[in-house]
Amino acid sequence: MYLRWLFYAIGVVDILFGLGFLVIPETVASAYGPSSTNATAVAIARFWGATLLPLGYVAWIAATTASSSI
Repeated sequence: MYLRWLFYAIGVVDILFGLGFLVIPETVASAYGPSSTNATAVAIARFWGATLLPLGYVAWIAATTASSSI
């Protein structure tokens, strides 16, 4: 039961950060230190956001799987 809520939390956080890194990478990345970002940092942030979205989806699906034998 507790593992299900952990997967829900991971899914929500991954999807929120994934969308943030895809849509507004400069703003999200500025929370981690750099005040100005170059084109390479924006591309890496968007790649990271594109990676987090499917991970969040997989975590959500893992949480909603009935009778999971984890």
